[in-house]
Amino acid sequence: MKVWHLLVLICCVFLGIGGCCAVAGKGIPYSDGYRDGHIQKLSHKGILFKSWEGQLALPGLQAAADNTVSNVFDFTVDQKELVTEMQSLNATDYVRIHYDQRLFGSPLVSESSYFVTKIEKLEKH
Repeated sequence: MKVWHLLVLICCVFLGIGGCCAVAGKGIPYSDGYRDGHIQKLSHKGILFKSWEGQLALPGLQAAADNTVSNVFDFTVDQKELVTEMQSLNATDYVRIHYDQRLFGSPLVSESSYFVTKIEKLEKH
């Protein structure tokens, strides 16, 4: 019976930590990576909580989960200096966006689970 209580306690701790992260809006770090393309959209959205949401036009076409074909990567920017850097780019600038993917984030804070951590302007491809 004591093992059962220990398992319940461990589950409660993990759920509590996950719940706190989700309430804070940032979510739990899951993965990181980068994508290359052209920034085609950057907007400041939200009714109560504003966030910077953007889209990166990727080269080529990719199959989405719902069997449609897309070449757009949605992301969120939560650092003002990165927003300023993105706003200074031209539509023809080819960039590499580094991101962290976060799980269980609040939809009140961002629309995407991909948060930009760094941006690099690349040479023409």
